[in-house]
Amino acid sequence: MVQILDSNPSFSQQLGAQLGKAGGTIAQQLAEDSILRKHGVDVAGLTGYARDVKIKEGIKRAALIGEGRRGLDPLGATPGNTQTPGIQSVQGQQAQPGTQPTSRQQMNQPIQQAQGQESKYVPPEQIKSLANRNAHEKLNRGIPTTIDAEVGLIEQDNARLAQHQARQEVAGAKARDALSKVYPDATDEQQAILARKAEQYITQGLSVGEQDRRMAVDAKNMKNQVSSIEKALPPKRFYTVAKEKLLGTGRSAEKTRESIRLKLKPLLDDAQFDTARTLLKNRGYGPEEAEAIVSNLSNETKKNLQGFEPIKKGAFHDDPSYRAFKEGSPEAQKFGQNLQQTMQADPATNLILLRKEYEDRGVDWRSFKDQLDNLQSQDVFKPNDDQMKQIDLLDQPPLDRLDVLLHNFGFKGR
Repeated sequence: MVQILDSNPSFSQQLGAQLGKAGGTIAQQLAEDSILRKHGVDVAGLTGYARDVKIKEGIKRAALIGEGRRGLDPLGATPGNTQTPGIQSVQGQQAQPGTQPTSRQQMNQPIQQAQGQESKYVPPEQIKSLANRNAHEKLNRGIPTTIDAEVGLIEQDNARLAQHQARQEVAGAKARDALSKVYPDATDEQQAILARKAEQYITQGLSVGEQDRRMAVDAKNMKNQVSSIEKALPPKRFYTVAKEKLLGTGRSAEKTRESIRLKLKPLLDDAQFDTARTLLKNRGYGPEEAEAIVSNLSNETKKNLQGFEPIKKGAFHDDPSYRAFKEGSPEAQKFGQNLQQTMQADPATNLILLRKEYEDRGVDWRSFKDQLDNLQSQDVFKPNDDQMKQIDLLDQPPLDRLDVLLHNFGFKGR
């Protein structure tokens, strides 16, 4: 039984001086268990050798934690810089192991570590402060560490990030070179896909010659795949639509979309959405038709739209060529509120398809764009990269090639 001391020696002194002593009462053992638990050592139910080993481990951990705390700065203080022996400081301009990447190298983007956690590049002047904070957090959880050890871990992560970025740059160059020879019109996302393959070949340790050979094959296969899909896509032609209506061979809109979607499936499965949009545009499909095939609206967006009733004609200006809301119209306020709720429910919603849904409910395309601009200016809505591309299309009426042709000849078009 370990005797419990009432004086002020450290935890290690309280327990270490008493190891190996036997005797005592159950009450003393329970009191000892309570002290041990406060220091993160649970020996409940253990006796003899097993109990002694557990206590020794607890003493060692407590000593390490105490040592680690003595080297820490108070949280919020401005610590000095520490260079861990054996770890090269991450400085310089080239993306080499142990060097600081440039902004062009986008080293602020995280990579996945083995533990499944994301790591970001830490500037040298921030390393000591972050290491101090990390050490505080670990020690508070009972994990032994020192500030020097945490500095070393951060600098190792920085070196690993630099290596990763250097590998990505080489892979990107290989992808661009391979595509330029057989597929110069490749989209950015196609270059990114091929670059990921190049990075895999690099990490596999293949020779440079084998890497280049495989990249050439991959680029050619990508080109052939897109060409085959484009040829299989039915063109959007006026006479084709008229013939289907005349002969009764037309199918429902959803079946038609699904048929085209199946032809695009290899691209969609590979996340080549912009490539699919480009092919559809080349075949005469308008933005709304292309988005209806490539994308869709979320359940959250559809749910919000269900509560928006069609707009009555009296809510608009009398000029039929300009169907914007009248000033102070209750319908305009109702639309603005519903659009805000929709964007808050799904900030990443497809703006082209959303405009079509509101247009079907009587909202003019210009009114939609005006209200969307208001939400943007008020910071209620902040578009992502895909939505920025969609916004560029919202300044024009929702017309496909046929509509534009009819419009130019004096017909309304949509």
